[in-house]
Amino acid sequence: GTVVRELVHDGIRLASVGMVAGAILTIMGWFLARSMLYGIGVIDGLTVFVGAAVQVVTVCLAVWFAARRAARYDPAMVLRLD
Repeated sequence: GTVVRELVHDGIRLASVGMVAGAILTIMGWFLARSMLYGIGVIDGLTVFVGAAVQVVTVCLAVWFAARRAARYDPAMVLRLD
């Protein structure tokens, strides 16, 4: 319960920071490419939204599966094995 919730929360928070940084860099790169290349139009909002949505779903599933797997083990036993 709580282990899964904490791990999922931490993973999603970390992924959110990465997605915000990626969005900023994407917009900056788009402006740079637009100034250097001929024929680059406006950013297609639907494409950007779908790409971000796919990333969010992928991150949530990956973090949830990893957290469920980590929650199966007793922390004291894992620390003793190291």
